[in-house]
Amino acid sequence: MKKIALVYRNSENIDAINHLADEVRSIFGNYAEIENYYINKLDDRSKVEADVYVLVDRSVLAHLRTHTSTFKNIVILTRSIRKETLREIMKIPENEDVLIVNDTFERAIETASMFYELGIGHLNFVVYNPDEDDGRYDNIKYAIAPNEPQLVPEWIRNVINVGYRKIGFDTMIQIKNALKLKDEDVDIKLLKYISTIIEPQRDLSESYVGSFLRESMLNEYLFDTQSALLLVSAEGQLVYFNRKAKDFFTAKTDNTVKYDISCLNHDLRQIIDDGEDIIKRAIIIEERKYILDKVSIWMGNVNIGYYVTLQDEVDIKDMETSLNKNLIERGFFARYTFNDIKRISSVMSDSVELAKQAASTEYTILICGESGTGKELFAQSIHNYSIRKDKPFIGVNCAAIPESLLESELFGYVEGAFTGASKKGKIGYFEQANHGTVFLDEIGDISPKVQARLLRVLQEKQIMRIGSDRIIDVDVRIIAATNKNLMKETENGTFRSDLYYRLNALQLKIPPLRERKEDILFLFKEFMKDDYLKVSKADRELLESYKWPGNVRELENCALYYKTLGRLPEQLKERKEHEIGEDERALYERIRKEIIRLLINKNALGHGMGRMAIYQSLKREGYEVSDPQLRRLLADLGKEELIIIGKGRQGMKLTEKGREYAAK
Repeated sequence: MKKIALVYRNSENIDAINHLADEVRSIFGNYAEIENYYINKLDDRSKVEADVYVLVDRSVLAHLRTHTSTFKNIVILTRSIRKETLREIMKIPENEDVLIVNDTFERAIETASMFYELGIGHLNFVVYNPDEDDGRYDNIKYAIAPNEPQLVPEWIRNVINVGYRKIGFDTMIQIKNALKLKDEDVDIKLLKYISTIIEPQRDLSESYVGSFLRESMLNEYLFDTQSALLLVSAEGQLVYFNRKAKDFFTAKTDNTVKYDISCLNHDLRQIIDDGEDIIKRAIIIEERKYILDKVSIWMGNVNIGYYVTLQDEVDIKDMETSLNKNLIERGFFARYTFNDIKRISSVMSDSVELAKQAASTEYTILICGESGTGKELFAQSIHNYSIRKDKPFIGVNCAAIPESLLESELFGYVEGAFTGASKKGKIGYFEQANHGTVFLDEIGDISPKVQARLLRVLQEKQIMRIGSDRIIDVDVRIIAATNKNLMKETENGTFRSDLYYRLNALQLKIPPLRERKEDILFLFKEFMKDDYLKVSKADRELLESYKWPGNVRELENCALYYKTLGRLPEQLKERKEHEIGEDERALYERIRKEIIRLLINKNALGHGMGRMAIYQSLKREGYEVSDPQLRRLLADLGKEELIIIGKGRQGMKLTEKGREYAAK
C-alpha cells in the first residue's frame, strides 16, 4: 500500500492535526497509509519515506530536506472553510472590523490571509494579538475563531466559530495525482468534498467537475444509451460507435478484429455513403423499424465528418409513454368526465348526449356557449370519453396570452428564433400533446397570423417551430371553444372563414343557465351541500328569477358567498332590481299607471295612500314588485311631480300633473 506523510512543525494543536489526517483518510484511506510527522521530534538519524509528502507550510521544507531521500511529490497544504460558515460571515455588515482569533498569532494571520484568498473582501479582518490587548480591540463587535471561541475577548458577543479549517481542494487533487490514482470511488468522494468547501481556485474545481462529467457522459450515456450512435470521419473512417451500434455490424468480430464501415449492414452502409444529411427518416433494417438521423460536422467551412443515430421504434414508443406520464404529472391531463356535469334539465342532458357522440369521432369540435357555462368541463369530458383518454390534454386560454407569446407556446421555437428566446429552444403545446387533445378556449380572440398557422395544423396535421424550416407531423385532436358569434366575426372580416369551417366540423352548443332554470336550484344545492337547508324560500325564488349572466360560475360564487355570510350577495339583488330591459318597459309603465289609478280612487275619498297599502294592492292585481323596486317607482313619480310623497300617515297623493298623465 502507498503512503502519505503529513508533516507538521510540532504537535501542539493535536486536535487540528487529527482533523486534517481524518480528512485525508476519508478520501484516500483505502489506497494509502496516512502517518503524521513532526519536525521538532525528528533527530539526525530519522528518515521519512513516503509516496507523497504533505507539508503544513513551506517553512517545513528546509527542515525535511535532511530526513528524506527524494523531494518528489511535495504538496504544500492549502486551507479552506465549510460552505455553511460562509453564510454567517456574509451576514456581517460591509466594511465592519472583524477580529480573527486563533491559538497562536501566526495561525491567526494564516486564517485572515485565507479569508482574503477565498474572496471575502467586504470585511476588515483584524488579527488578534493577546500581547497587544491595550484597548485597541474594544470597539470591535464581531469575531471569527477556528474552533477556539474561548480565546475571544469576553466583550465580543457576535462570535462565529468556523471550526477547524478544511484542506484545500487543490491539495486533494495534488495528492490524487501524486498517488497516480484513477478510481471512480475517489472521484466521487472528491466531488462530494468540493460541495462542502469554499474554493479560491474555482477554475481548478470546475475543470475537474467538468472533465469528470464529460468522461462519465461518454462512458455511461453515449456508450450505453438506447440510441445507436456512430461517428464517421469525412474520409469514411469509423471514429466511434457505442454498444447499441454493434447490432448493425454483420461481420462477426472479436477483440482481434477491428470494426470498420465495411462491416456494417449493407442498407445502413449505403445511407452513410450518401453525402446528404438526413433528418428523421424511417428505415427498416432486418425487419425492425428505426428513425435515422445523419448530421454533418463542420469545422469552419470544412466538413470533417458526420454522426449517425438510429432510434428503435419500440424505444420511441416507450419514451412517448414516459413523456405522457411526465405531462400528466405536470397537470396536462383532463380531470373531468361527463359524470361531473351535474344537471336535471332535459336540454342539458341532450347536450351531454351529443357531446358523447362527438367524442367517439376524431373530428374537430367547436363548443359554443356564454362565459361560465362549462365549456372546458365539456372539452375535458369529451377527451376522457374518446380513444385519446390516456394521452395528454392541454388547455390553452387564447384570450389570456399575448399574441407573440401564444404563437411560441403553441408551435414552439428553435434557438435564436427571436430576441429573448431560450438558447435551448422550446417544444410547443401541439408537439407536447401528440396523440392527445389541445383545447383552445376563446378561439375567437386569436390574431390573423395565428389563425393562418392554426389552419395548417387542421388541414395538414403539421406544424413548424418559429425560426425553423423543418416540418413536424403531429397527431392531435383540436377542441375549440368560444363565447362569440364566429359566423358574424367572419362576416366582419375579423375571423378567417376557412378556419371557421374547419373548426366547425361538429358544433356543440351549451345552453345558458337562464334557459334551463330547473338546473339553478339543483346546482345551487350541489354547491351548498348540507348548508342548502338554510336557504329561505324568498332567496330560492330570487335565485330562480335571476338571469345569471355569469352562468354556473356566477352561481357557484353565489353559493360560496351564501355559505360564508348566510345571505345572497347584494349585487345579486341590485342587478335583479335593474333587470328591466326594452321588452319590460311596457310592464313598468303599466305598474306606474296602476299606482296612479290607485291614488285617484283613494284621493277621491280625501285620503292619501301608504306605501305598504300600494304594495298589497299591486300584489292582488298580480304585479310582482319588491319593496326596493316600489320605493324607486314612487321616488321617480315624485321627481316627475306626478305625486306628492307625504310624511307619516299622510301617504301618497296625486298632483294635477298626475291626473293629466293618467288621462293620456
